[in-house]
Amino acid sequence: MTDHLEAAHEDHRKAYYWVFGALVAGTVLTVLAASADVGRLGNVTIGVLIACIKASLVAYFFMHLKHEDRIFWGVAIFPLVLFLVLVLLLLPDVGFAHASPLDDPASSMYKPPAGTAHP
Repeated sequence: MTDHLEAAHEDHRKAYYWVFGALVAGTVLTVLAASADVGRLGNVTIGVLIACIKASLVAYFFMHLKHEDRIFWGVAIFPLVLFLVLVLLLLPDVGFAHASPLDDPASSMYKPPAGTAHP
C-alpha cells in the first residue's frame, strides 16, 4: 500500500516534458512525411502510424494507463486493435481509389470561374 501511495505522489513533470517533446517531434515528422513523395498510400500509412504512436503516448501517460491493472489494459487495447484492423482494411481503398480532383492540378477544381481573373 505504501508503494502505491509513493508512486501516486512522485513527480511526473520529467515524464510529461518528455512526452510533450515526443508529441512535438511526432507533429514535425507528420508534416515532413506529408511533404515527402512516397505515394498516396505511403503518406497515409506513415501519417496513421505516427498518429497511433502519438495517441498511445497520450493514453499511456496523460490518461494514466501506466498505473492501471492488467485487466484494464485488455479493455483499453481491444478498441485500439479493432481500430487498427479497420484502418488497415481501408488503406487499400484509400491508396488505390480513383484519382482525386486534388491530385490533378488541371482539374476543374483549380480553374477560376468564367469571367474572373486568375489570382
